[in-house]
Amino acid sequence: MRAWWAVERHRFWMATDSDKRHARSSFIRGFGAGAAERIRESRRRVIDESGTGADVILASRKDRVTAVVAAMTTRSARRRGWADPGSYQRGQRSGREANTGERQVGRG
Repeated sequence: MRAWWAVERHRFWMATDSDKRHARSSFIRGFGAGAAERIRESRRRVIDESGTGADVILASRKDRVTAVVAAMTTRSARRRGWADPGSYQRGQRSGREANTGERQVGRG
């Protein structure tokens, strides 16, 4: 986010502090959505390549995580304000390009 803001800050020179905060927040939400999309795609690819064995293991882990989260006492999140569409889109693009921990397999 810092690198993005260093480049994009000039676009918001006339904006209020609230608008600047919304733009940064939108970028972060977009980044999270893009990274989640990349992780889902990576997970789907791993399951497709490995067959049925990995599917059972990954489902088991998901069930455990779901159980732990369900046991947590959480309160409802407050409703978010408006999002800056351009910042969200740039964040989503950055999230799709982010290193999400998958191994890159190449020739050589």
